[in-house]
Amino acid sequence: MKSTEEEALKGLSLDIYEGQITAILGHNTSGKTTLLNILSGLSKPSDGFASIFKYNVCEKEHMEKIWEISAICPQWNIQFEFLTVRENLKTFAKIKGIPSNAVEKEVEKLLTLLDIKAIQNTQANHLSGGQKRKLSLGITLLGEPQVLLLDEPTSGLDPYSRHQVWSLLNERKAGRVILFTTQFMDEADILS
Repeated sequence: MKSTEEEALKGLSLDIYEGQITAILGHNTSGKTTLLNILSGLSKPSDGFASIFKYNVCEKEHMEKIWEISAICPQWNIQFEFLTVRENLKTFAKIKGIPSNAVEKEVEKLLTLLDIKAIQNTQANHLSGGQKRKLSLGITLLGEPQVLLLDEPTSGLDPYSRHQVWSLLNERKAGRVILFTTQFMDEADILS
């Protein structure tokens, strides 16, 4: 009987540079999410080595530092369904340790950048799929993380919103490491 286990990232060697957006292009089950999960500490590699800056993702004591400087936008939307858009952003800002006196300013900035001010008082369970995706991206961007791991962050967005996200990422790439996964060739071509 043939084994159904496959090594998704076998032999992968990759350098990602600060100030650039690195796009990983591939179809479903190609290993894009697995790569981001390993880099963020959500999964452990079965073999090999991975690091962010000088921090080894396989060493527990290094993961705390990685979590301080990085943020992941997973493929699935992350929000509390019973909270409004504004409440979600404020709650996650507090979870991320943003000082109380800076939370309101940070939330306002992201509401404007992601063009979601008009829906700020809408409960998350009443948002469209694209609006939920923008909220998830906003949660990821809270606190100006140095490393952004973005797993198909524009999936479900209309063309106008996708372009807005592209512009936002291009504007924010200086001084950051951005790893972006996508299934869209045009997106990978434009961003990286």
